[in-house]
Formats: sequence, structure tokens, C-alpha cells
Amino acid sequence: MNIHHIIEMDNLFCLLLCEGVLKVKKSISWIIIITMVMVVSILNDCKAAFKDNTPPPASAPVLGTHNDITVEAAAAVLMEQTTGKILYSRNPHEIMYPASTTKILTTLVALENSDTQDTVTVGEEVKAVPNHSTVAGLIPGQTYSMSDLLLALMLPSGNDAANAIAVYIARRVKDESLDTDEAMVEFCRMMNQRAREIGAFRSNFVNPHGYHDNNHYTTAYDLALIAREAMNNPAFRRLVRTPHAVVEKPAVVDKAAEQSDTSDQPDEVCIHRWTNGNRLLNRTSKDYYFPYATGIKTGFTTPAGHCLVSSAFKDGLEVISVVLKSTQEGRWVDSRKLLEYGLNDCTFHQLLKKGDILCTLNVTNHAQDEPGQVNVIAAEDYRDIFDNEDIPKIQSTIVWNDDLLKDVGDNRENILLSAPVFKGQKLGRIVYTLDKVLIKQIDLVADRDIEAKLQPDMENTNTLPLGKHPNTVFVIGLLIICPGIFFTVRRLKARS
Repeated sequence: MNIHHIIEMDNLFCLLLCEGVLKVKKSISWIIIITMVMVVSILNDCKAAFKDNTPPPASAPVLGTHNDITVEAAAAVLMEQTTGKILYSRNPHEIMYPASTTKILTTLVALENSDTQDTVTVGEEVKAVPNHSTVAGLIPGQTYSMSDLLLALMLPSGNDAANAIAVYIARRVKDESLDTDEAMVEFCRMMNQRAREIGAFRSNFVNPHGYHDNNHYTTAYDLALIAREAMNNPAFRRLVRTPHAVVEKPAVVDKAAEQSDTSDQPDEVCIHRWTNGNRLLNRTSKDYYFPYATGIKTGFTTPAGHCLVSSAFKDGLEVISVVLKSTQEGRWVDSRKLLEYGLNDCTFHQLLKKGDILCTLNVTNHAQDEPGQVNVIAAEDYRDIFDNEDIPKIQSTIVWNDDLLKDVGDNRENILLSAPVFKGQKLGRIVYTLDKVLIKQIDLVADRDIEAKLQPDMENTNTLPLGKHPNTVFVIGLLIICPGIFFTVRRLKARS
């Protein structure tokens, strides 16, 4: 029951009161009137008890704008892996084209709906790629493991591998009889569904490879969410830090050649050599190599510009960088700059531990064998990542529940609790701000039970009124009113 329900019930009782005055005989109307007045009074107490003067919490801000960090990218995000907290952003929710960074989601969907040892015979879908798109050189009729296809997808960024994976997964999950077009549509549906589950609500995917389409888009923030989820998958994590791979396959023999005498011809082998296009992982790339880099994926189309989703790990801290629509050189410089900032200038800081004692409050009306004080403790931990320069700027304030204040003011010497007090009872909250912006609120609770006197002092102004127990009041009100109304209506019907 909330305050809206109470208000509605209050109005209902008032209407019933009016009807009682008009329709019920004078000999009994005064009984109903008194009853109604009592219940309305009790309900007014309930509304007062439900009233919350606490301002709604503000959303946690991005950890500073950091104007000293400049990037060429039109949109960028730096996210901490374990918490998902944004450490830096530029146009994080601007609609952008992802190009081949789309393949992060393609890989995640594939890993979650297949086994890496699955055997896949690719078909003509590997030829159905847009002109001038990157390919891994897959051959129709050839058999690959899913692991091979994922390498072909993520290292050389093969759009042919994207098609092969999409068709296989869609048929495996939905229906083996799907044709190529139907399978592609189904796989994109799976991509979009998975993106929504992750929280990427401003994204839409219409193909598995990221070749430009006006209806194929995302945001830097959405892409960071997708990459963060993908990095929780160990197979994905191993894949995106692989620098290069060699895959050997027997050459596919043409059926016409099989009918001819080939006994004197040596067996042919098809060798695929794939190199990861992420220069942050390439030790020979002196200008861009980053020793702490752990992935993830490049992308480029003319409308999307040069894109890079990257990750890095150092001293227990892992961050994900997304840069979209940068320049050919800028995507590497932007990414290194963001990764270095996250790893070197940010750190986890513990501000509060669950059970920490913030203060001690006096308790009145307690039983003789109970202590007259209760410890106020933190209901949960508060540990988060911050810019090192921001940590000294964090401020905290205790806000007590209104009904605990003896006098106006926030001095705890003016705060009195009236027994009974229950272990875990919320007494207030500690509010943390950074540059006057709310970043966190933690409930403060009692650390123990304190029983009340066996015969409470009724003159104690701190004793909770009946109106602060709305469920009890509601039941009592119904028990008082319903029989009166029932018998009144019944008597009127009998005399009519």
C-alpha cells in the first residue's frame, strides 16, 4: 500500500460519509459519522507517515570531463571493465556507424550459440559480400571449425567469415531449412536481441559484418557495453588478443576434376595466414604498440571513419576504450591516450565498508536491561574507481530520517531514537558528492535490537503514532466501517 492508495481510500470514505448523511436515518447516522471521522483522521496520519521529504537521488556523473584529454574521434568512451563506470566520454550517446567493430557482437552471439569445435561447411554465402569489403579468403565447400571462422572474422576482419558464421548459427538455432537471406535476417534479429539484453538500446544491426548501411548504427557507449560483455567470455578474450594465425586445409577438389585421372597429381593444401589488424597488439608497430593492450577490434568505412575498440590491463585494473570516426592515425593515438589515462591516472578507492560504525545515537523509552545507545552502521560497501585527483574532493554528509530529529538541525546530539529499535532499521543515509554532484548514497542502519519498556510512557512524544503503521490502520478501519455500512444498508432495504 502506498500513499496514492491511501489518498484514494480517503476520498472513498468521504463519499461514503456524504451518502450516509443523506440516506441513513437520524437514529443511526451519527454512529456512522463518528466512525467515518475517526477513520479519515487515521488515514491522514498514514499519509503523513508515507510522506517522503527526501530529494530523489541524482544519477552518478561521468567521472569528470577532463578537458586536458583531447581526441580526434567524433565520439569516444573509456569504461572500467568490472564496474562499467565511465571514466571519460565524448558524445557517448551520439548515433554513429560502427563499421567492422560490429564483429564484436557477431562473435559474442556465435560463441554463445555454438561450440568452438563445431564443424562448419561454408557455402555460397561467403561470396555474397559487398564489393571492396575485406575477406579472409574462405572457399565455398570448404570445412572449418567454428574456432577457425572466428579467427577469420576477427583477425583479417573477413566479411565472408561473418556471413558463414551468421548462416550457420541461424540455421543451428532456428531452422536448418532457412535459405541464406532468411538466415541472415534471423542472425541479425539475434544480434539486436542480445544488444538489448546488454543495455545497448540506441543500436541497430542489419548485417553481421558492419558494411555500411544507414540503418546499421550504434553509439560509443553502447559499443563499450557490448565489448565489456564480450570480454567476460574467456574464449572471446583469448581470440581478440591473438596476433596472428595459420590455418591449413585440404584444397577443395573440383567435381569435374575428380572424374579425371589425378593419381599422379600431388595433394594440394590451402593455407590461410591471418594477421590481427590491431596495431596496439603488434610488437613491430613501434609507434602504436601498447604493452598492456588485450584487444579488441578495428573498423573502417568511409561514412564510419576509422574506428577502434580496444582494451588494456595493468595492476588489476582493466579498461575498455571506444573511438569512432577518428582518422587513420588518430584512432591509435586516441586509444593509447585513453587507455594510458585509465591505467595510470585512475584507481579504486574504498570510502566505506559494510558494518563501519558512523556514530552512536541515544535511545529513549528502552527496557531497563537494554543499553541507551545504538551504533549506526553502513548497510553496504562503497568502493569505486576515481581519478586520483578527484579522491580528495569527495565530500560526505549524513542525512537522518525526519522522524528521528529531536530539534531542527543535523547535529547528532539532537537526535533521539525511541525504542523499540530493530537491527537493520534504516536510520538515515550517508550522501557522497563530487563537485557538488551526487555520486552515491548508502543507507545507515541500527546494529542491534533494543526493546521498549513493558509499559511505554504514553507522554513520550517520540513514541510512534498509530498512523505510522498503515497496514494495521487499514485493517482496523475496514473492521470498523464495513459492518456498519452492511447493517445500515440491510436495515434500509428491509424498511423500504
